[in-house]
Amino acid sequence: MLEAYGGTRGVCVNQAVGHVGLDARCQGFADAMAEAGLESEVLAISNDPAEAATTMDDFFTMCIGQSICQFHSYLYHSQWRQ
Repeated sequence: MLEAYGGTRGVCVNQAVGHVGLDARCQGFADAMAEAGLESEVLAISNDPAEAATTMDDFFTMCIGQSICQFHSYLYHSQWRQ
C-alpha cells in the first residue's frame, strides 16, 4: 500500500522506547519494510499528549516533500488532531 502512494520510507511511532512489546512492534514494522525494500525509522515520543503532538508535528514538518511523510501527515492531521 505504501508504494501505491509513492512512499519509500516509513516511521514507527513509539511512546515507550525500551518497552518490549512496543519495541517488537517497531522491529516487525522495520522487518516488513526491509523485506519490501523500503526504509524505516523509529520516532520516539513522550507519553504526554501535548509533547507527543509537538514531536510528531516537528517530524512531519521536517520531512514534508517525502511521500510517506505527506501520507502519514495527512492521516495524522485529519484523524488524530481533530
